[in-house]
Amino acid sequence: MRILRFFFILLALTASVIGCATPLQMSIQGNEVLFRGHTTAVVMTFVDLSEPVGNTDEQKQAYKDTLQVVCKTFTEYLTQEIQQNKIYSIVLKDQQVSSDSAIVISGFVHKFDKGNAALRYLIGLGAGSSIFHATIQFKDSKSGKILGTISNNGTSWVGGGVIASSQNTDVLMREAASHVASELTRIRQK
Repeated sequence: MRILRFFFILLALTASVIGCATPLQMSIQGNEVLFRGHTTAVVMTFVDLSEPVGNTDEQKQAYKDTLQVVCKTFTEYLTQEIQQNKIYSIVLKDQQVSSDSAIVISGFVHKFDKGNAALRYLIGLGAGSSIFHATIQFKDSKSGKILGTISNNGTSWVGGGVIASSQNTDVLMREAASHVASELTRIRQK
């Protein structure tokens, strides 16, 4: 009986640890030296490039409406992270700037699915997964040249469990914004 109880405790701990984190492997692809001269960041509202989901026109329109909110929400999260980490002395949102020392941060949402927390908890293995995929671009404001990009492919953990069930799209967007800010901080400190 003790062995059986030990086995179930070990299984429960393993399942909860498996669901602990979404491995976000993001790094800026581009010339990192070009990021260091900017003092102002302008974060532009992200654009929806996802395929509409739904069987009817109403469902597809509801999905597109949801994605408009998602794009604005992610833009807000990214702006907040950059401000809180004091990466740039000035952080603006959705403004045109012609300053030589400004970097424009924009991008696209490619895929979004709220998923189902109950399925993530009970089944795992990808059932009910939350998904947030986006591309973040960094451009020089004066030249318009793309300095680098980050691809974010945030998906809730497939292992299931309590932690996986709590990894909703809001968490994935906040994690992505945090990782982008961390990458910018790392580059500017070199």
